[in-house]
Amino acid sequence: MNRLLHWLSLVAIAISFVACNNEEVDVPRFQYDANGRCYLPNVKQISHAEFLQYAEGNGWNHVSTYEINPDGSVQETDYYKGLEGSSPQDFYFMQDHYSCRYFNCEFGEAFSTYDYQYKVGNLIGNNTMDGTFYTKFQVLSINENELQVVKHLAYRAGENARDIYGLVTFSKMTDEELESYRRAYESYIGQLPPVE
Repeated sequence: MNRLLHWLSLVAIAISFVACNNEEVDVPRFQYDANGRCYLPNVKQISHAEFLQYAEGNGWNHVSTYEINPDGSVQETDYYKGLEGSSPQDFYFMQDHYSCRYFNCEFGEAFSTYDYQYKVGNLIGNNTMDGTFYTKFQVLSINENELQVVKHLAYRAGENARDIYGLVTFSKMTDEELESYRRAYESYIGQLPPVE
């Protein structure tokens, strides 16, 4: 009898694991506007001040990137897995500009710095030469440990040419990682501007 109860309990545990693994994960459904820009509708509004509370003066390491399909669904394989010639970026934010670190197959570690504006809808971007606002990111969430954004990744040419967007997650750099980022930035570009 004890043996039968033991086997029945194992079967019950196995069924509960299968049931848990078959639950659907709540992944947001993204949309594309008339210009082909991807965004999350009805995103929780985060003010520029709230964004800076967590972002300003902090570095953010890339964790994962998942391509967003034209129908708004998200691919299950990391965008950078097996991709050659391109790398994810790490970021450092200041009040009105940010720097990013990436790896270039020709130059190795490289940095760029950009001015930005923060707009309603949690949009980070800048004005183009013709005066239109170009969105680099849409901030989905930020807290003391994690930043999640919709980010423009690339342009895919060919028969189905389109801009490629991704759901990107970053983790806050530790003090040691941030110091390493600063040293590398300073040797590449110059001193990071102080946080105001």
